[in-house]
Amino acid sequence: MDGYKALAKALTQMKPDEIVKVVSDSGLRGGAERVFPRKEMELGLKIRSDEKFVVCNGDEGDPGPSWTDQ
Repeated sequence: MDGYKALAKALTQMKPDEIVKVVSDSGLRGGAERVFPRKEMELGLKIRSDEKFVVCNGDEGDPGPSWTDQ
């Protein structure tokens, strides 16, 4: 659904706090229905540094038993 266009817009036309608001308002959730990135993104905005890094887990698995084990 035009994800790369949205990324380009975020990188070139939006301020960081606007991006956090859009992601928060989207209702995006992570594993176990956890509210995914809002808290982490808000904390990242508060850190004063010229350089910041994002570390993400690209594995689709969960550390617990999967539904196929039940």
